[in-house]
Amino acid sequence: MNPFEHLGKAAEQFGQGLAKGANEVGQRAGEILHGVATGTGQDLVKASHELVQSSAKGAGEFTQWAARVGTDLGGQVAPHAQYAAAGMCILAEKSKGNIERLWNEILDKHGLSDDAGRAHAMRCWIEGCIRDGRDMPERFKEALGKVYGAVHQFANEHRGLCGAVGTILALAVMALLVPASIRALGFLPTGVVAGSWAAAWHSSLGDVAAGSIFSFLQSLGTAFMKLSELSLTLLWSSRALTSELQKPLGTPLSSTPSSSVNSASNGGDGDDAPSYRKSLVSLHKALVDISSITYDENEVGRFLVDYLTERGFVAQLQVVPTPTNSSDNDEKPRFNVLAWPGPTRHPDPKVLVSSHIDTVPPYIPYSRTPPPPSPPGPDTLIAGRGSVDAKASVAAQIVALMELLLNSDRDSDGGVDPRDVMLLYVVGEERTGDGMRLFSDTLGHLDPAPRFRAAIFGEPTEGRLACGHKGFFGCEVRARGRAGHSGYPWLGKSATEVLMRGLLAVLDADLGSSEEFGNTTINVGAIEGGVAANVIAESAVAQIAGRVAIGPEADGARIVSGRVLDVLKGVDEDAFDVECRNGYGVVKCNCDVEGFETITVNYGTDVPNFKGNHTRYLYGPGSILVAHGPDEAIKLKDLEAAVEDYKKLIVHALKN
Repeated sequence: MNPFEHLGKAAEQFGQGLAKGANEVGQRAGEILHGVATGTGQDLVKASHELVQSSAKGAGEFTQWAARVGTDLGGQVAPHAQYAAAGMCILAEKSKGNIERLWNEILDKHGLSDDAGRAHAMRCWIEGCIRDGRDMPERFKEALGKVYGAVHQFANEHRGLCGAVGTILALAVMALLVPASIRALGFLPTGVVAGSWAAAWHSSLGDVAAGSIFSFLQSLGTAFMKLSELSLTLLWSSRALTSELQKPLGTPLSSTPSSSVNSASNGGDGDDAPSYRKSLVSLHKALVDISSITYDENEVGRFLVDYLTERGFVAQLQVVPTPTNSSDNDEKPRFNVLAWPGPTRHPDPKVLVSSHIDTVPPYIPYSRTPPPPSPPGPDTLIAGRGSVDAKASVAAQIVALMELLLNSDRDSDGGVDPRDVMLLYVVGEERTGDGMRLFSDTLGHLDPAPRFRAAIFGEPTEGRLACGHKGFFGCEVRARGRAGHSGYPWLGKSATEVLMRGLLAVLDADLGSSEEFGNTTINVGAIEGGVAANVIAESAVAQIAGRVAIGPEADGARIVSGRVLDVLKGVDEDAFDVECRNGYGVVKCNCDVEGFETITVNYGTDVPNFKGNHTRYLYGPGSILVAHGPDEAIKLKDLEAAVEDYKKLIVHALKN
């Protein structure tokens, strides 16, 4: 029986052992793992997520299971591995001392000096800890959390290797807690030691295509940067083992690191591809592929919920009513997507990361230039409706947070505690902002209500940090006239003519300006009036939008709309009625973050719709100049740069 077959059987037996437990959760976990091990499991990621949430307690059931398995990865008996693992579970809960010393003492006590026995004990131990996760000491919970997202991603992409997931998870956690144990198993800076347990285990997987298990190990290795020797081991090993097809691991490995480790694991085209390129491109494509014109956001919302849940997040739907005057797919429920990293909702996150998932019409399908099968590179152009505004921000934010969680060390300067960050993706931003307004209005009803320190909003800012944006108001301007025959215009009063003169006066007027935001501008979006060319128009109406360059935020729009009315009355004292709505003045954001160029923008966002005393950051990839148009597109290098910038912003927001 080779290691892969053994692990599959072990997983099945583990599930069967849990299924004999008294509680319903244990039974469900057994069914899940049985399906995974026999190849009938439909979703390994959901299975793993449910298993981690299992409420089974105590080391007794685990010890019984381990005693039944009791074999090493090569099918040889390792009679004391289960006792060593059970001892680790029990003693670790009581010990706050040296983990390395404790682990070695337990292994030595049971005579487990051989690599296979130690490897099996590791796997037994970590699988028991997963099941009993709620009783794990804090340090073990932290270690498990750091690698959990990476294992989710690996399992989702490589379902055929599901039997190896337990061992991968065990190795990753032990690498964080007991680095010497990894060296003992044959992982060295110069590569994998021939004849060691590491070589035997890897070789048993056969030829593995580039970008599979070793791309996982490479990305996982970035979580161990403080353990420099281990980091080099994983990075160098992944470079040597992912050229196109994996060479047998008994083959000597070069100890010279490649200048482009990441590109091999991501199908890059020779550039220094980041480790997350494949997942970023995939998520962005999936979002753009789904039409989500405002009021028809149901499908993209459900996709996001599934995507985040499968990667270890807790997702919650917040239903947003469709306006009664809308005929746009109002039979489908619309909802905001709220998500928290980890298996539980965190009651008091410090930073909100948000963007919107609706787009303007019309839907434009996803495309890539050059098209597949050419691999995506930095200059690949990705087009489609929402590819910039704002699904580029959504994809980059999610990948950035997952990278931070994967690589997190909360004792370092770049650490992120999953309890401190919340994701929010809203509907309706392109019309009335009803999604964000609803979220903001309902915050006070939560118990406890979150007290966000900062909010990061995703909109296209050309990769620069926005210091703010202009305010906005919309008005309906109506002009009244007196109907008559067009041959005798002096006997009537043309509402259309009066309206045109009034609008021209408004366009020429100084409605307010500032050094930072420039001039207040007016757009005449639509005009309608009269009934026929030979009839003096009795009424006419125009829809106008103002971009406000003055403050304050609460009153700027009211001040400018008052000036518009004054200008109109200067043209005709009695002809005009003006009704304005949705107004606010200039919106200021924090742009004092090291390493960012700054910008101010003329468009509106959801920033003012989220009320509170939090610090506001506005940033996103792509240009607003192509958003809403037929040529909406973004280069991959800008999307990848946004991932790095969002990582910086999240860390900065948590510190300030």
